[in-house]
Amino acid sequence: MTVTSPPRRPEIEKDRDLEQRVAELEALIEEARRRALRRRRRNGAAALLVAAAGVAAFIGFGGHGGGGKGAAATARAPGSQSPAAISESPPLGALPPHAGSAVAIAFDRRSPQTVYVMTSGHVYKTTDGGSHWHATATIGNGWMGTNVTLTADPRHPGTLYAGTGSAVYKTVDGGSNWRPSNRGLFERPRPTFPEGTPGTRWFNRGKGWVIALAVDPTKTNVVYAGSDRVSKSSDGGHSWKTVFPPHSRRYSRRNVSALAIAPTRPEAIYAITGDFADGRTSIYRSTDAGTTWHATTSVRGTNAYGFATALAVDPRHPATVYAAIGANVLKTTNAGKTWQRIGDGLPYATGHPGGGVNALAIDPRRTGTVYAALTQGGIYKTTNGGQTWTRTIYSNAYVYAVAVDPARPATIYAAGAGAFPEPRILRSTTSGHTWATAP
Repeated sequence: MTVTSPPRRPEIEKDRDLEQRVAELEALIEEARRRALRRRRRNGAAALLVAAAGVAAFIGFGGHGGGGKGAAATARAPGSQSPAAISESPPLGALPPHAGSAVAIAFDRRSPQTVYVMTSGHVYKTTDGGSHWHATATIGNGWMGTNVTLTADPRHPGTLYAGTGSAVYKTVDGGSNWRPSNRGLFERPRPTFPEGTPGTRWFNRGKGWVIALAVDPTKTNVVYAGSDRVSKSSDGGHSWKTVFPPHSRRYSRRNVSALAIAPTRPEAIYAITGDFADGRTSIYRSTDAGTTWHATTSVRGTNAYGFATALAVDPRHPATVYAAIGANVLKTTNAGKTWQRIGDGLPYATGHPGGGVNALAIDPRRTGTVYAALTQGGIYKTTNGGQTWTRTIYSNAYVYAVAVDPARPATIYAAGAGAFPEPRILRSTTSGHTWATAP
C-alpha cells in the first residue's frame, strides 16, 4: 500500500482555534463542578457561572496560570495560558515506592473516580480520582508473571483483564480477586532459532507474553490477546484459540505489539506485527471479528520487538485509525486502504533511534484531538488530526501509556517509568493544559 505525505497547511483554521477554546471552557466548567461537589456547596450553579465567566475573559484577553498545591506538582504546558482556578484540581497521590514503573491505565466507565494503574509488579486502584492508591489482589499468592498490559470491560464495572508473562488474568470484582487463564493461549515451548544455531534459547510459550489486549465493546465476552499471534476468547477469557496466523506449523517470529477495535464497528480489528527476521513491521486488519486478516501497510527498518508501537481508532469515525511504529506516525481515513505519514511537531517522528510513540489516546467527543505518549519527551497533543502537534508536558522519563477518561474526556491519565525524581503518574483535568504529577 502507498504511504503519502499530506500538504502542510500554512496555518490552523480559525474554527480549530474556536474548538480549542470551547474545549478549555468545558474543562473549566468540569473543574468548577468537581470543586462544588467536594466542598458540598449548595451554590454549584453559581460556581459554573463563575467558571464560564472566567473562560470568557480568558478567550477575550488571555489568562495566566498558577502552580498547584499538595503532594503532587502541577505543571503548565509550555506556552499555554490558563486561569488560576485550574490549580485547584484534586490532589494526585503517589504510588508506593516499591510499585515499579507504571505501564498501563484502565478506567471504570460508570465510576469516573475509579481508575486502575498497572505497574511492572502489581495493579493499583484509586476510588477518589487519584488522591489515594491501593494495591489490588495482584499482591499475594496466585499472581505470577511480569505485568505488561491492562484493559477494562466497557460494559461491566469492575471487570478487567491483565496481560502478564504467564497468563491473562481476569477480575470481576474490581481487583479483589483475579483468576488466570492460558488454556489454548500458547503452543508448547519451541526454540527461538533452529537447534544448534548460535544464540539459540528456549522460550516457554506455555507461559508466554501477552503484550496487547482488546475487549469487544458490544460482546464483552469476546477478548483478543496479542503475543506472537492474535488469540481470541469467546467465553470471557476462560479459553483461547489462535486466529492470526490461522495455521502456524513453525515457531513464529512475529510479535503482535498492539491491538485496537473500532468501537462503533467491533468486527473491525487492527493489529501491529513485527517480523524478527527482516525488521519489517506491518499493520493488519480484520473485518470479520478475526476470522480473516490482510496487511494494509508495512514499514521497513524497524520491528515491533524493541520499538514502540501504538494503535488507536477514532470512536466516532471507525475508518480513521492512528498508528505509531517506532519513529513513524501514520494515519488512515479509509480503514487502511492508504496511510499518510503525520507527526509534524513530534520530536521523534524525524527518526530518533529506538525512540517513538508508546501510546495514543483519542478524545471520544472531539474528532481530531489525539494525545501521544513518547518514549522520552513527555506528552504531545493534536487538535487537527495530526497535522500539527504541541507538547503539553515534558518528561525525561519514559511515558509508557496515556488514556482519556471516556466519561470525562477533559481528564487524561498517563503512566511513566518512575526513575527518581521523575513521575510515574500524571493526570490532567484540563484537556492537557495543566498536569499534576506524582512519583
